[in-house]
Amino acid sequence: MTRRILLVVAAIVVYGSSSSAQNQKQVSLISWTLFRPAIDKLIPQFERKTGYKVNLTWAPGPASKERVTAGDIFDVAIMAGPVGDVLASGQVVISSVKTLSGLKLSVTVRKGAAKPDISTVDAVKKTLLNARSITYVDPARGTIGINAWATVQRLGLAEELRDKTTLALGGPRAQELAASGVAEINLGPFFNDELVPGVERVGALPRDVSTPSPVVGMMGIHAKDPDGARALLDFLSSPEANAVYAELNMETVP
Repeated sequence: MTRRILLVVAAIVVYGSSSSAQNQKQVSLISWTLFRPAIDKLIPQFERKTGYKVNLTWAPGPASKERVTAGDIFDVAIMAGPVGDVLASGQVVISSVKTLSGLKLSVTVRKGAAKPDISTVDAVKKTLLNARSITYVDPARGTIGINAWATVQRLGLAEELRDKTTLALGGPRAQELAASGVAEINLGPFFNDELVPGVERVGALPRDVSTPSPVVGMMGIHAKDPDGARALLDFLSSPEANAVYAELNMETVP
């Protein structure tokens, strides 16, 4: 009899747990991979605060836009701006779009190398012109590469730097080129994430040299849980989230 009672109790517990898991509120999120250090800190806070379970899908900068414009079903998407083509696709709720943060461009060098002056526009120009070689992510493959190329153009150095610039297939590869000495200067994201061995950051470029890449959040037009999507976007643009962005050396939005 005791054994039978225990089996019944166990079955009730298992059924209750299964039913609770099935009934838990869920919200789907497609997120820009480079935003992961912030998301890893913020999503657990959001889940504890709201009771929602966030189902995450990671995508590189260009791929996150492609997934949205192609009609993927999602509640929230986070990507790097500009997002004009995404808004024009008709796949997002325009009124939901929020700029959450901004990712600055920085200079990384081989560990132990002299740290160049990047404090002013003229100092950055001099540093890039004097550098033996430069690397950054191929603009066709990543948002930070687009930002780096835009910065070079903004400084009027596109032609002068062309022959000594190596385009890398990704951020880690660009850092490796700096670590090995193949490139003297790496233009990459200014973030408190883990660097590859052998490199160190000099710092972020001044805003009048390089405009941070905006990190933009939005709700899908076919969101399965609009209330959950709005709650997530509100949280990711809250003072709590801003504190995390500041901790990670990201731009904060008032």
